[in-house]
Amino acid sequence: MHRAQGKPQPDAHGWRELEGETAKSDRKITADGKEGPGDRSGEAYPCIPASPAKMEARHSPHTTLRPQS
Repeated sequence: MHRAQGKPQPDAHGWRELEGETAKSDRKITADGKEGPGDRSGEAYPCIPASPAKMEARHSPHTTLRPQS
């Protein structure tokens, strides 16, 4: 993972504005256990849905009860 750890990297990937969010997002996603931290790309670019099912699960917490991690 090429995350800015210690040294802030330019917003080439657009992570810079998410710098404060990343830790929060990571914790939230890992707590759910449905998606790993690597899925942050989906969070950063919501205009590119990985799959309709995943987007639906994202919006419906009770739908994520199926074991797919």
